[in-house]
Amino acid sequence: MKSTWFTGKPVQRILVSITLLLSMILIALFLSFWNLINHYIQKNAHENLTFVISRLSNDLDTCFTDLSQCGERLAVNPNIQQFLSAQTRYSNTQAVIDDYYATASQSNFLSGAILFDMEGHFYRYGSASIFTNESCYALWDKVKLTKGFSDFTIDRTQYLCYIQNIYDFQSANMPQIGSIIVVMPTNSIVLLMNQYSIYENICFLLSEGETIILKTEQEDPVNWTGTIYTESASLSNKIYRITACIPKNSLFPYDQIFLFMAFGTACIFICIMSFYISKLNRAISIPIDTVIKDVSHITGSARGRLSLSDTRWLNPMITSFNELLSRVEEYSHRAFETQQRLYEAELSKQKMDLYLLRKQINAHFAYNSLNTIHALAAEHDDIDIQLIATGLAELIRYSYSPEEYINIFDEMQLIDQYVAIMNIRFRDKFIVEYNVDDRLCQYVILRQMIQPLVENALVHGLENKASDCKLIINGGIFQLDGDSPYLQISIIDNGIGMSQTVLEKCRKKLNEKNTDYSPDGIAIVNIHRRIQLYFGPQYGLKIQSVPNHGTTVSLTFPLKRDSTI
Repeated sequence: MKSTWFTGKPVQRILVSITLLLSMILIALFLSFWNLINHYIQKNAHENLTFVISRLSNDLDTCFTDLSQCGERLAVNPNIQQFLSAQTRYSNTQAVIDDYYATASQSNFLSGAILFDMEGHFYRYGSASIFTNESCYALWDKVKLTKGFSDFTIDRTQYLCYIQNIYDFQSANMPQIGSIIVVMPTNSIVLLMNQYSIYENICFLLSEGETIILKTEQEDPVNWTGTIYTESASLSNKIYRITACIPKNSLFPYDQIFLFMAFGTACIFICIMSFYISKLNRAISIPIDTVIKDVSHITGSARGRLSLSDTRWLNPMITSFNELLSRVEEYSHRAFETQQRLYEAELSKQKMDLYLLRKQINAHFAYNSLNTIHALAAEHDDIDIQLIATGLAELIRYSYSPEEYINIFDEMQLIDQYVAIMNIRFRDKFIVEYNVDDRLCQYVILRQMIQPLVENALVHGLENKASDCKLIINGGIFQLDGDSPYLQISIIDNGIGMSQTVLEKCRKKLNEKNTDYSPDGIAIVNIHRRIQLYFGPQYGLKIQSVPNHGTTVSLTFPLKRDSTI
């Protein structure tokens, strides 16, 4: 039995792999169904907890608003103000008591109050009459430090309170004459929370910041294990926050059982499939394994051939396979030759890319600018120096930016800063005119395309000219008949120009296919090659020049929209 089972190993592995794959699919289906159940449980818990929190927060807002209004009404009560400001207070005691109970009768939550004068003497009303003198003295210390809502515990009973100052409105400067604390036991809020216990084990927390004031469950939800669903909302007083917590196992206690059933079903499926695999192995796997062994003896050159099998239903496949080997042998020779040509082309492209990556920023401009800053520092105060320093910083930051593309108008602003620095160096010698179509603000071009050409125009074309040094930058969208629209930027100077021999030499460099460039004209060659590498041979750089009349360099790009707009 053991030898029969392992005879057809390759096919056996395929069948075992199929069995495992089907088992994994079955487990995945169970897990997907389990996740779907969890999703709806979570969604239902979220909706119900959100509804409960919304209703409970409204009721708590009513409770706290009622408590604060009671404190404010008692604080402005004339009898209480007269009581605190009188020399002999006991003559007005009954009026204060009557006003307190009148206020308490209008409230559903007020249970007691403590009245303090400025010396800390206190008077207890309602349920606060059970507080000891030591507790009241401790509350007086709290009153001096806290205003508004607070909480405290006396005799193992927790209370929420509202602290309100009392002022003498009869006096012109309205001095403070005391304070009042209106209190209610937290049991009232716990009972209110328990009315919304729609789930078993649901816990409500009332907290102030990170501090939990009270909770409806004895156990802290922080100690709960497993998934916990929570929803919370801030009360209108912006001090307290109400949170509802419920463990997932209270909503769906059978998730572990469900997982065990899924894996158990998969194991049973694997056992059944294993039995049928052993049957298929005897009828199918052994003949196929014989063919596979013959295939393994064929050399890498594909010149070997398979022998026909005693199993007739395999012979058509063997014949087709032998024919395939003949075609593979023929095509492999062709593929080798094609691969050699592709390798040479890819090697040439990599050399060009490596050269472009090694290209650095022309350091002469930075060097001359720094010398200019040094000279101006000796003879000027600050304006020109600030312009050069700011412009140079922007240009250096631009030069080392890792982004490939830049908005055309951002490029124009950087060129303007470069020209401003050059004009400081050469005493406003250069005049630059921008004729750029406003529609180009929607498009981007490759970085460091225009600035090197502007530098060439100023340094090589206009620097040696005595006067009337003018540079024009044109930009627009053009379209030839039947072709796609393209973007063209031209840099035109009225400088010394180039002779026909130099111009032809520059144009020849642009058309050369190799990457072994000489130092002369390397900027325009790199710009031209970089544009064609990115966008194709139909785009690039063109040069026109007339001696003593100037030079025009034109760049063409495809329209590429700025994704940031």
